[in-house]
Amino acid sequence: MNTHINGMSLGGLDDFCLRKENEKFTWVMSLLWIFEGNVEMDRVYQAFRLLLAMYPRFRCSVYGGTNWSRYKWREHPNFNVHENIETRTLVTGTINELQEVAVGSIPKSMDYNKPLWKACIIYGINKGKSSAMVFSWHHCISDGRGMMRVMLDWTNNNNESIETVKAFRENIPTLPSLSKFPAAIRTTLMNLGLQIELNHKEYILSLQRKNLICEEDLVIVPVLSWSNEFKIFDVSLINKAFNSTINDLMVTLVYRAIRRYLFEINRILDDELMLYIPISVRSSSDIECHNKSITLPLFLPLKDSLTIQEALKQVHNKIKELKNDNISSMLTFLVEHCPNRGMFESKAPNMQEGKRFSMAGHGVITNITGLQKPITFAGQKVNNFIGLIPQPDPAFGITILSYNGTINVSIVTNKMPDYPNISTRICELINDEFETLLSISKEMLNINIVAN
Repeated sequence: MNTHINGMSLGGLDDFCLRKENEKFTWVMSLLWIFEGNVEMDRVYQAFRLLLAMYPRFRCSVYGGTNWSRYKWREHPNFNVHENIETRTLVTGTINELQEVAVGSIPKSMDYNKPLWKACIIYGINKGKSSAMVFSWHHCISDGRGMMRVMLDWTNNNNESIETVKAFRENIPTLPSLSKFPAAIRTTLMNLGLQIELNHKEYILSLQRKNLICEEDLVIVPVLSWSNEFKIFDVSLINKAFNSTINDLMVTLVYRAIRRYLFEINRILDDELMLYIPISVRSSSDIECHNKSITLPLFLPLKDSLTIQEALKQVHNKIKELKNDNISSMLTFLVEHCPNRGMFESKAPNMQEGKRFSMAGHGVITNITGLQKPITFAGQKVNNFIGLIPQPDPAFGITILSYNGTINVSIVTNKMPDYPNISTRICELINDEFETLLSISKEMLNINIVAN
């Protein structure tokens, strides 16, 4: 595992993650771990030195990256991990303060001349009895699935690897093999990559939504909230009652909660909710530390009133279409092999009539199969495991993540005057939707509800 990659080019999808950045959007992913007790900093430093020794991408910066060549890795074998780790201490120790400090510690940019990760250790939780860590890495290092493998190795829980691989295999769609595309199609894709020139104005206008717009001079203040932790056992009851999958159910809960929120504040301005969703193109056994997913738009009706059964069916069919469509494999081939890397460069969202629109529609949503058993870090048990995906300004960044027999939803967005209490209220509505569905499911399955 401790191989050297100095001077090697990034993979096509890894390189793509660097290309899509602009002054308004840094492609950084984060995890928030809330510990049972207080971690000791000497053990934290030791743990990160181990990470850098195990996975070379975490001891690398990047360089190069022209219109016709990919970025390359530059190793820093003697990097001092102290440079990328900071500490903060809460004043009140409340969950609200933790959320504010945690989202504020996510890097707004990464220095390409240093290893592309940051960590923030937060003390003062629960009257000083516990601590937390926000661990952030640039998306070019790995996507969420690959990072789960890193977490297993790093926290010395290798005995779980087989279970996690099995879980990944059950959730990864079967996509057409690129090698099965006729040579003529592959050549056409390469030529397309050489000839295409994105008109950013038209591209943005085709994706923009009227909902979730910001004034030009709005001060960007990120906010974070998360839902309750739902027991996988309860989730399985709902799935059994409604003949659904975990992914379909959780995306449907988020969809219904967002729709309810927009109705509450009387701001249904679009006919459809537009959420980008990553589609994995990994092989069934691939859980390595790299990027293997393509993000495609998922459209769900906003103005139409759907029953829960209708909503589940809509979500299921829409996601199935994305997974079964050859577009995932074709786009992967284009991004991986196209020599014209400059065509993937991103620009900041443009302005129109004093408003800033999100290129990502209403947001991005991802569902990551997390760790099945509790882990420890620097000698402390991780009680809560929360994912924070890149949040395109000013849209949602929504993460569905499982951990130790539970599953939760986190939402990162910005404070916006026209959308009061947005992330907290949507998480409250997700909780409400889940409890309602669980109650209905128990009645449908004739399960007696015993009060705790």
